[in-house]
Amino acid sequence: MAKQVKVAIIGASGIGKQHAKWFHLSGCDVAAFAGRTPESVEKTTQVLKGLFEFKGKGYWDCDEMLRAEEPDAVVVSSPASLHREHAVRALAAGAHVLCEKPLVWRADRDARSILEDGRAIVDAATAHGRILAINTQYAAGIGAYEQVVPECARGRCAVDSFYMEMETKGGGGMHEYEQIFIDNASHPISLALAWLPGAKADEGTLSCQVGRKETVAAFHLIRADGGICQVRFLVRNIKEGKVKRQFGVNGRLVTYDGRNDDRGQFRTYLAHGGTERAFDDLMSVSVRRFVGAVRGEGSVLATGAEGLRNLEIQVGLLERSVRV
Repeated sequence: MAKQVKVAIIGASGIGKQHAKWFHLSGCDVAAFAGRTPESVEKTTQVLKGLFEFKGKGYWDCDEMLRAEEPDAVVVSSPASLHREHAVRALAAGAHVLCEKPLVWRADRDARSILEDGRAIVDAATAHGRILAINTQYAAGIGAYEQVVPECARGRCAVDSFYMEMETKGGGGMHEYEQIFIDNASHPISLALAWLPGAKADEGTLSCQVGRKETVAAFHLIRADGGICQVRFLVRNIKEGKVKRQFGVNGRLVTYDGRNDDRGQFRTYLAHGGTERAFDDLMSVSVRRFVGAVRGEGSVLATGAEGLRNLEIQVGLLERSVRV
């Protein structure tokens, strides 16, 4: 029987609570989480107990949690400005790390400093011999896409173009202009990079138009065979209504939806050509892949090095961005 992986979460009040749920469903011991204050820790404890049988302990001191719990793995789902601090501490404590996207970001730092922070996390994982993975879960959608659009399966055709449209809802003034890009661009970039492993971004083609509620970005990926893949994506924030998300290659797009099935299980749904099919939730796939890697059973969905490549493209796009 596989060893039960002991998991701690840094920042469990937002997306971190979904990590806690999926790690629990993956057979892990969700032993602890770290919050900011005693009040927030108590509130998050009750939220987690409402999601699953959480029996762990909440801390408001990250270092104390790492010392007391000695977790096998740590999820870093704190604000991106704290990712370097938290990920490096967890790695130094001997834990494998699954870091939320983006790998790191601080609005008060320039491009060079942001990339230095990202490299510091990757270097720490190497120095301590630990696994570092990035939770860019849409990369798990490629296999599902190929079942829905088999004519575009890898190896059957050259990938000449990639497109993704991704909407989010709400958030007010915190989700405007560059912030929409920072929060969401990791997903389309990770999907494009996963579709074409080893491809290199042509920095001379990077372009980015930032609007108040919508950003459009584009660049070329140079494939391993020397050919060009034209990458274009749009991230948008809407005030109300159902969000729209679609992606695909060579003009063959699938529409993405995430919802509960008839048994109450959250699933991924991809629709194309009037047909819709259900697949495992993409985030659950990301978590399972990470847990498997920690157990020595396979590889993570997106490595720290791939997260750094993603970050380099994000930074490059924003450096060349114009507001419209």
